[in-house]
Amino acid sequence: MSTEQFIKIDIERCTGCGRCVQVCPGECFIVKNKKGEIVQLEACLECEACSLVCRPDAIQFSYPKGGTGVAYQWG
Repeated sequence: MSTEQFIKIDIERCTGCGRCVQVCPGECFIVKNKKGEIVQLEACLECEACSLVCRPDAIQFSYPKGGTGVAYQWG
């Protein structure tokens, strides 16, 4: 499992809109003090939805080398 910080929030650009919170299936984000914050990076499903919906481009996402070990099960 990667320990690399592959999601970064630029606090200066973040408007606290909460879009990252709304779209994240892993519930990795919260809005605290009117700014987005990563609370559980280990739950990230590497979908990149957070950075795609971030209008001020405050979230930088880069796929971690080798992935984080996320496994999907469909059934």
